Amino acid sequence: VEEPKTANDLNAEEEAFWNSFGKLGGLEEISMVTPTSVASKWVAENDPSYDASKSTFVSGDLKMVDEAHEFAFSNIVMQRSNSKTSKATAGKVKELAPSKRSYLVLPNFLASSATSFERFATEVSAIVDTIPGLSDEVSISTLHPETVEKEWRSPHPILILQFYDEPESD
Repeated sequence: VEEPKTANDLNAEEEAFWNSFGKLGGLEEISMVTPTSVASKWVAENDPSYDASKSTFVSGDLKMVDEAHEFAFSNIVMQRSNSKTSKATAGKVKELAPSKRSYLVLPNFLASSATSFERFATEVSAIVDTIPGLSDEVSISTLHPETVEKEWRSPHPILILQFYDEPESD
């Protein structure tokens, strides 16, 4: 018959459990800090266009350009499907106001080259421009750790999707 464990036994077992993580191949620390949490905190403090009630953050562990294109356009389609403008005007856009803003955090995609990341954003914009009515509903911009403008040096590469919709009526 096994004796019941004391509080000291349980504490020792728990300590041994957590210490075992340090013995795994190269793992030295467990952190609850994610690229999305770091980026969202930085954006909230530094982007004047940030509005907590209209902004979303999505992170993707992408390394390839094709994956990043798919990630960007999946997010555009998802946000656009909820747009009043897409449904109400069927692409015949008149006057639109900034609405939702999506921050796509890409910590492993072109992280050391702001120029390449900007070129990727330009490609996304060019594709958006070829789709009738879409360029009126979304604009693309970037934040990057290696950008020339010091005030826009984000902790991770971030592709910003700014959506436009019919102005709110009073």
